[in-house]
Amino acid sequence: MRTNSQTFQETLSIYQELITRELKIFFEKEIQIAAAISPHAKLMVERLQEFTLRGGKRIRPILVIIGFQTCNSDVPLDKILPVAISMELMQSFFLIHDDIIDEDILRRGKIAFHQFYATNNTYCNARHNVHFGESMGIVGGDIAAFLGTKLITESNFSQETRLAALKLFQEEVVKTCWGEMLDVLASQQKFSEQELTQILDLKTAGYSFETPLQLGRILAKKSSEEKDTLVHNVSIHLGRAFQLHDDILSIFGTEETIGKSIGNDIKEGKRTLLLLKTLENASKEQQVFIEHCLGKNNIQLEDVLRIREIMRTTGALDHIQTRAHQEQLVAKELIKNSKFLPEAKEFLTELAEYVVDRKS
Repeated sequence: MRTNSQTFQETLSIYQELITRELKIFFEKEIQIAAAISPHAKLMVERLQEFTLRGGKRIRPILVIIGFQTCNSDVPLDKILPVAISMELMQSFFLIHDDIIDEDILRRGKIAFHQFYATNNTYCNARHNVHFGESMGIVGGDIAAFLGTKLITESNFSQETRLAALKLFQEEVVKTCWGEMLDVLASQQKFSEQELTQILDLKTAGYSFETPLQLGRILAKKSSEEKDTLVHNVSIHLGRAFQLHDDILSIFGTEETIGKSIGNDIKEGKRTLLLLKTLENASKEQQVFIEHCLGKNNIQLEDVLRIREIMRTTGALDHIQTRAHQEQLVAKELIKNSKFLPEAKEFLTELAEYVVDRKS
C-alpha cells in the first residue's frame, strides 16, 4: 500500500514490480502446459511472455488495485493480483491484433509479435512470410485474450464474483473491438468530431480506465450505482485526455520515446481529431498535400515534418492540447469531489496529471 511520502512514480514502480512478478509466475505455469502440447506451442507462450513483459507501465492492472482501494474492503491485496494481471493479457491481445491491422513492425521499441514469425527463417519462406506472420499473430492474440479469462475463472473468489468479473471482461473486449472497427473505418471514410470522440470512448476510456477500476470494485464486493457512475464519468474524461495526447505523440514523438515509427497515423490514413482539426483549419493547398500523404506506405520524413508544421501553424496542435487539458481538468474535479478513499483519490489525481504529461 502507498505511504504519504511516496511520489507517484515511486508508487507506480512498487506496483509494477508486484504485477511483473505475478505475470512471470503465471507465464511459467502456462509455458509448462504448452510444452506438453508442442514445442511450437511452448515458443508461442514464451513469445507472449516476452511481448507482455517488455516495457509497458502496467497502468491497467494497477487501476484494478486502485479500484479496489476506492472503497473499504477486507479482501487481501494478494488475492487481487492474479485477477489484476488479466488486464495485461487483454492489452496484449489488443496490441498484437492492432499491430497487424496497422501494419506496424515495432511495438515498445522491439519487433511486433507477428513480425517475429514473419521474419523467422525456421518457419516461413519468402513467398508466404507476411501472411504467415499475421496468421500466427492472430492466433497469439486470441490465446492472450483467453488466458486473461482463465485468470479470472481460476481465481480464488466466489462463483458470483468470478462470474461478474468475467462478464465485465468479456463486455469490455467486445466494446473495444467495436471501437477498433470504427477506427479502421475512419481511415476509409470522413468521420465527424462526434464520431471520432465515440471511438476514443469505446477504444480507450473503457479498457484503459473504467474496466480495470470497476474490476477492482467487483473484487472488493463494493460495487454501487452511484460510484459506478462516477467511475464511468472519470474514466471517459481520462480516456479522452489520454488518447488526444497519444495522437499528438504519434506525430510529434520520436521512435525512441514512443517505441514505434513516427508518422504511423499518417501512413495508416488514420483520421484522428488532431488531423480533423488540421484539415478544417488548413489552406486548400495544405489540405491537398495532407490528403496525398494519408495512407501512403512510403511516406518520407520530410512529409511528416511538413505536416507537423501545418498542425502547428493552423492552431490544430494547440486546439487538441487545450482539449486534452480540459478533459483532464474535468476528471480531476470529479475525483476531487468523489467519496473515494483518500489513497485512491490521490493516485487518480496524479494519474490525471500523468496522462497529458507523459512522453510515451
